Amino acid sequence: MISVKQDFPLQDFERFLGLIGEPGHHDIQIPNRVKSNAVGSAAALIQLIITWARRNNAGEALRLHADNEMDQAARKFAETPFGLVALNMAQRIVSRGGEPLSRRETLNNSLQYVQCMHAGDLSALREYNKSILPVICIDNASKLRRPIRLYRQDTDEVRNRDAFTSLTRNSFRELARIRLEDESSQIEDIASFVYEAFLNTHEHAQTDVEGNRYLRSSRGIVFSFQSSSLERLSSPDAESVALSEYMSGIQLRRDHHTDAHFAEVSVFDSGPGLAQSWLFNVNEATRNSLKSTPQLGGISLEVEYAAVVECFNKGRTTKTSPSRGNGLYRIMQVVKRNGGVIRVRTGRLSLMRAFAEKSSENLTSSDLKLEDISSGETPTEARPWADGCVITVLIPLNRR
Repeated sequence: MISVKQDFPLQDFERFLGLIGEPGHHDIQIPNRVKSNAVGSAAALIQLIITWARRNNAGEALRLHADNEMDQAARKFAETPFGLVALNMAQRIVSRGGEPLSRRETLNNSLQYVQCMHAGDLSALREYNKSILPVICIDNASKLRRPIRLYRQDTDEVRNRDAFTSLTRNSFRELARIRLEDESSQIEDIASFVYEAFLNTHEHAQTDVEGNRYLRSSRGIVFSFQSSSLERLSSPDAESVALSEYMSGIQLRRDHHTDAHFAEVSVFDSGPGLAQSWLFNVNEATRNSLKSTPQLGGISLEVEYAAVVECFNKGRTTKTSPSRGNGLYRIMQVVKRNGGVIRVRTGRLSLMRAFAEKSSENLTSSDLKLEDISSGETPTEARPWADGCVITVLIPLNRR
């Protein structure tokens, strides 16, 4: 059984993904509360759940720490972002003793939580978790499937940039409970990432590469405010050597700041992934290969990596509209302008790009070169398969 611990490191994320790809019966059990210590760990747990559910061919079950649907533990689990996604995506749900549980009745526990995601004062949503603010779309839900924080009410139309700027500003004011320095420009930049990344999920992640709508689909945004000492963040025990090196180079703006402050945002989806979406539209031979070999089995890692990097180049799109194709490119502009970090986990790749300094200069080809998160080099070894895509951006708020 895949048993997730409360302290969920990214090493466990990769290890569990590897288990999913191995023969055997793998139920999954997740605690009612998980600490979001690592960069993007909340979204990584959601991606693990999505991958487990999509690769579930033997009827494996989501095993709750609860005796029945009305148990306090079942309610607590349903009132978490990973619990909401797991209850939606799992083929089977069972109690701690293995008894079958009703999906509908268990999900009913999340109704008030979902309503807080959809509308109202964000302080009510923060009461569920002081460290993160999630806004999640359950695309297959019969009701409350389109949060009006993200969509115009009762429509399938994503809200405009101004609405995403307001959501981003209010989220970090609620999470940080301090006034962010350079608030206007930084909030607008972070909101630009949130808007572009979420719009990308809206356009590319609700169907498979052939346009078939998924039976169950989850997408969303996770806002987080990170405050920690640079010593801990740059520790050699951290998940990524490249990330540790980036942290060790940060100088804080004021001498009296002992902790570094970061705005962290992850946008996740349960779609086909960046490389599959791109490669399916390259040519007929590639398209046929993707149809016959799931999980990019007939595609080399080199080709997969090149496809993901291509997605971040200016003007690259699988859509016919001439106005599209700059979304991921704009995201990289935001990260460079703020001297931040971007992490991308999709398919067989775990990539990052860190900018040691703030820069308003145009992006260069080297800026767009994503690197393996562990080695800091072009990836040469495939990681365990991960469904969908998670893009996490980390923006320093009090660096010089």
